[in-house]
Amino acid sequence: MKKTLPISAFLFALLTFFLLSCDLQQPLDDYDLIFIGSWSSDDYYIEIAANGYGFCQERNRNPIEGRVEITRNRIKFKGEGRKKNFNIDVEPFEDLGDVMMVLDGEYFYLH
Repeated sequence: MKKTLPISAFLFALLTFFLLSCDLQQPLDDYDLIFIGSWSSDDYYIEIAANGYGFCQERNRNPIEGRVEITRNRIKFKGEGRKKNFNIDVEPFEDLGDVMMVLDGEYFYLH
C-alpha cells in the first residue's frame, strides 16, 4: 500500500515556504524605485527589483542573490551568508539616451 502525504500537510509546507521567502524581502521605498532594473559595468552585473530582491555578480565569482537595501547613499546586497555593498556616487541619470549611475567610481549602464 502506497502512503501519501495529506494535502493539508503539503499546503502547510507550501505556505510556510512562501512566508519565509517573503520575510527576506521588503519593497523598496518610492524614492529608491529609480534603481530598479538590470545594470552592468566592466566588473559587475546587478539586478534590483521593486519587491526588494537583488542579484549581484562579480566577474568570475559566484552571485549573491537575496535581499537588497538602499539606504544613505549605499546599495547593499545580502544573501547566502554573503554581502556586497556599493557606495552610490551618482544616482541614475540619462546621458545621450543611455541611463547610467556611478557606484564606487564605476559606471553602471541600465539594460
